[in-house]
Amino acid sequence: MLKLLAALLFASGIVMAQPVTVPLIVEGNAAIVELEFSSASGIRKARFLVDTGGNDALILGSRLMADIGAQATGPVSKGGLPTVPLKSVSVNLMPGPPP
Repeated sequence: MLKLLAALLFASGIVMAQPVTVPLIVEGNAAIVELEFSSASGIRKARFLVDTGGNDALILGSRLMADIGAQATGPVSKGGLPTVPLKSVSVNLMPGPPP
């Protein structure tokens, strides 16, 4: 059985957008950014596919969820990719060099 549980990360408050320059990693035709999460053992880095047609959520794998101590706030959804809403976690974009 595939042990991947995807989770949607919902913001539980208003987040003010700040302009930032970040490195864009391109692999094949995929645009990827690297994010930092706070974890019990320090900083956990993870790469994310940039989906310009997506909603205001991140999809996390079960290993990343365990590493950063992500907590579910609701039941697992049915149909398609299993998803579960999460309590907000701190996420930082890894800034690139100044323009």
